[in-house]
Amino acid sequence: MGTVVHSGDGRAAVVETGPRTAFGGIALGLGERHEQTAFQRGLQNYSRMLVIITGWLASSIFVINALLGRSLLESLLFSLAIAVGMPP
Repeated sequence: MGTVVHSGDGRAAVVETGPRTAFGGIALGLGERHEQTAFQRGLQNYSRMLVIITGWLASSIFVINALLGRSLLESLLFSLAIAVGMPP
């Protein structure tokens, strides 16, 4: 993975294996779970707020359209169109 040899002769001396190599260190770092930053927490809270507002708005539009006498399929499709268009 780290070296490609197409042809020829060569000698090598292995001095480190596993997690003590450069690739092993990277692999260990990728497996660790890091604490969320303030930006990531803020983005998660903002996304949660958008989902709640979008769900509330789509549900309200569906109910209002149904109460106004429009067909249920038309009300559902319109509220889904609004829900899809809401997130940035």
